Amino acid sequence: MAASKSPFWTACFPVYVPQNTARIALLAFLFSSALASGEEWKRWPSGADEFATTIAVPPGFKELRWRPPSPATQAPLLLGARFRSADGKAEFGVAVYYVRALPSKAEARRILTTPASDEKVGRQKSNRKEFSGEHGPYWGYDEEMIIEGKGYTRYLLNSFSTGTLPGAASILWELRVADDDARKRYAAAWRRFKDSLEIGED
Repeated sequence: MAASKSPFWTACFPVYVPQNTARIALLAFLFSSALASGEEWKRWPSGADEFATTIAVPPGFKELRWRPPSPATQAPLLLGARFRSADGKAEFGVAVYYVRALPSKAEARRILTTPASDEKVGRQKSNRKEFSGEHGPYWGYDEEMIIEGKGYTRYLLNSFSTGTLPGAASILWELRVADDDARKRYAAAWRRFKDSLEIGED
């Protein structure tokens, strides 16, 4: 993706014209220092081939053990990953299921998220949009849910469609943060994390 279109890039590096060469030199120094410190995003899982489903992980985030929720109808899991920031204030999770062979209805492809007994469900929102495919029209869904727990908030998004095109997937995104300050601090990294998902070919 071009830098000019990346939410991460525009959020971290606002576009402006330097007034003198000293500013240019300072920016160049800061950029090279960031590169030298090894602060780059890495693809996960490491060593995956070019046809695998992968995602990029922010610097300092550590992989967690996680059993992601699944669709109502059994489907192959292409990617299930969860990572925690170094300060423990944020967790990024993603689960990708291959749903092309499932029945073409939302009930079969929706990923079921059940709050814990001590969690409270806040806002829920569902959007759908009709598309035209080679086998006729189908629906694309974005279903959001906010879950509040003791000392954290979980933001979930399940995106899926009822289509039968190659690569049809049901994706569950989860952002868990300790507070609103953490949500704001990690917002740009979260957007980049989501944008980095690459779903493998059939």
